[in-house]
Amino acid sequence: MDLFGMRLEELAHKSLMHILETHPHDGFRSCSGPCQKHRADTKPDSHIAGPVGIGLIDMIREA
Repeated sequence: MDLFGMRLEELAHKSLMHILETHPHDGFRSCSGPCQKHRADTKPDSHIAGPVGIGLIDMIREA
């Protein structure tokens, strides 16, 4: 599973619940944006720079 939850359906429900309880995403949306923007600004050739440039931070914030 990645940031976007791709292939989420491949996890058993019980396993997914365990993952979410063990690793909650409390505050993730508010904390990840500034970190990703900083990375994109300081390393414009990084893998995250492209997605940030097309609105990834807003997509996460609105999720």
